Amino acid sequence: MSKLSTKAAAALVGLSVILSAAAQLLFRYVMQNVDPGTGISAGHWFVELAALPGFFVVMLALGIAFYSGSMLAWIFALSRFDVSRAYPLLSLSYVLVYVAAVALPGLHETATWSKFIGVMVIVAGVSILSLGEDSTRPARHTDA
Repeated sequence: MSKLSTKAAAALVGLSVILSAAAQLLFRYVMQNVDPGTGISAGHWFVELAALPGFFVVMLALGIAFYSGSMLAWIFALSRFDVSRAYPLLSLSYVLVYVAAVALPGLHETATWSKFIGVMVIVAGVSILSLGEDSTRPARHTDA
């Protein structure tokens, strides 16, 4: 197995964040189109989701695929980054989801000062955590 470079691992962390955010946005979009009178109940969730028009089922499946891709990218990224340094970067998906939810017309989210300040606190926190020591660790060598 080839060794994952630091740049490739960083790209995988970024890919994981983007895919996770995209999945959340797709889930929100689909759930906005569920009949508000019924919603999704615990006992009949599969039937209710399957009753959605085909387009929304495809969007839901795409969201699940994005989440799965996010998980795989994350697993591979952790082969190079310490989880204590990489995990805070996942919070950037909150920032992406907020910005996209406000910017995309189909999601009907509102921008408020408190949400904006919260997003800035997240960005500041990730920035502070990114300073300092090297976030990579040497690849383990095994003789197989």
